[in-house]
Amino acid sequence: MANAVPRIGITCCIDKLQLPSGQLTQRLRLNMPYIDSVIAGGGLPVPLAPVEDPSLVPRQVDGIDALLVTGGPDVPPSRYGHPPHPKTIPLCDRRTNYDFAVFAEADKRGLPILGICLGHQIINVARGGTLIQHLDDLPRTPPLHHSDASTYIRHTVTIKDGSLLHRIIPHPVVETSTSHHQAVDRLGNGLVPTAWAPDGVIEAIEDPSRPFLLGVQWHPEVISHLQHHAALFSALADAARNH
Repeated sequence: MANAVPRIGITCCIDKLQLPSGQLTQRLRLNMPYIDSVIAGGGLPVPLAPVEDPSLVPRQVDGIDALLVTGGPDVPPSRYGHPPHPKTIPLCDRRTNYDFAVFAEADKRGLPILGICLGHQIINVARGGTLIQHLDDLPRTPPLHHSDASTYIRHTVTIKDGSLLHRIIPHPVVETSTSHHQAVDRLGNGLVPTAWAPDGVIEAIEDPSRPFLLGVQWHPEVISHLQHHAALFSALADAARNH
């Protein structure tokens, strides 16, 4: 991969639509900030179609050098053995099955992986961890909002010294942009927390045994005009180039 433009596979949302005729259909959607952030970071974006045949997933992964697992609704709690909370809005089955399958294949191969928001949570659950289904149910000090119906919430996170995340963003504290009501609870196998919100919510996880397996709870793609957050996409491309 030396001197090549690495191919970054990106998972997509599935939207349900009603046509003017009243007919129901579905649409694949990928927010442009993911695309633009990958390009600016030196990668070639490769949107991944959520195929239903699991035998096709390894062939898709053959065509990428790294994986970006994007945001979206909630991981179905059945995936980690919990009953659903009234506030949980689960992913559709097709995206759930696909995102877990493509992560497992990329993880098995040791590809560089970056998870954002939902993607961060998928990494944890796929590795055997669990989630807090609704943060507002928990007493936290100081009280901190992590989501808003109309915009992204800005708050700081504290980054663990010596972590992969700290090597990418070499600052002890950085402001982030978030929109989530769930969070990592029990950590998945091989994962460690490497960033926290002021209220103690885990904001980043990584596998220290791997060159690049990182999940962040915030949305760096919407503030990738800021150097600290653009650095995540540059680091993913660099890791893919050197894999």
